[in-house]
Amino acid sequence: MPVKVTRTSLAPGRISPLQYGQFIEYLCDLVPGMWAEKLYDGSFEGLSPYQFEYLRQTDFREKPWYPSGATNRADYVLDRKGPVSGKVSQKIAAHGEAPCTVGISQDGIAVGRDQACRFSCWLRQQGLEGPVQIRLRRGGKVLASCTFRPAAGWKKYIARLVPSEGCTDATLEIAFRGPATLWLDNASLLPEDAVGGWRRDVVEAVRALRPGIIRFGGSALDDPSLGEFEWRDTVGDPDRRKPFRAWGGLQPTGPGLEEIVQFCRRVGAEPLICVRFSRRTPRDAAEQVQYFNGEADTPMGKLRARNGHPGPYRIKYWQVGNERSGKEYEAKLADFCKAMK
Repeated sequence: MPVKVTRTSLAPGRISPLQYGQFIEYLCDLVPGMWAEKLYDGSFEGLSPYQFEYLRQTDFREKPWYPSGATNRADYVLDRKGPVSGKVSQKIAAHGEAPCTVGISQDGIAVGRDQACRFSCWLRQQGLEGPVQIRLRRGGKVLASCTFRPAAGWKKYIARLVPSEGCTDATLEIAFRGPATLWLDNASLLPEDAVGGWRRDVVEAVRALRPGIIRFGGSALDDPSLGEFEWRDTVGDPDRRKPFRAWGGLQPTGPGLEEIVQFCRRVGAEPLICVRFSRRTPRDAAEQVQYFNGEADTPMGKLRARNGHPGPYRIKYWQVGNERSGKEYEAKLADFCKAMK
């Protein structure tokens, strides 16, 4: 076909804003880097490196929890009996008759002067007479602190920490005076200026890019060797969500699929959601659509309303599977589309 080049202006037209967009998936440090959480592995499930490597020597930047205080006086165990979420909670049993101070710590926390953070943690105890001390410190200098007096049963404790100084390598320490036993689960340190849990600077930067659409999918969605993502596990109370890994690395439980949809709306973009195709049925896909788009009197809409969002999200754009093709996909695609519609 011949192509004609002319200096004459063509009739005025409009380029769809959906021609330009962005993409979010659970891949390495992408979602954790966007999320405002300052602690790694708040659920104490254990950090692990990602399968993907760029620079092996420097890729793994996550900071683990480690025993602190009189560590020779305590037993540190990942307890599988009755955690708040996930497979384990952290159990610290300080033994012996003489008093001792024990706990856990995590380094590498960046904080700003007078930039308040919300610390929260689930705690329970046995034989503890004094308080649990929470300290945000740089070396020996305490930047902010608070105390809790946990009960015998699981309870969530919350405090506001306002650092007196800023630094890029602060330590969060959770300590108590033994002999006694303390259990911990779902620790979090979230800046108060976070936008729905997302880093404020990330929200502002993406909003400035003005993406018309943001797609959610990725290999962790459909490839069982690369992820444990199940969308149902990422909605509801974040403290009760199942921790999962993507590309081998532990992901934070806070930014689930519903928070990703909310992020899209906050930056002025339409979400495009990929539903899982592998090991799933058209009914599974239809229930996912109903969760986000159904009225509050539908079965999945009722679940969404109980999770704190009564109104439908009215997501317009959906994709069946992530980068799928082949005879099986072609044979089943029509049934998926029909059920979702």
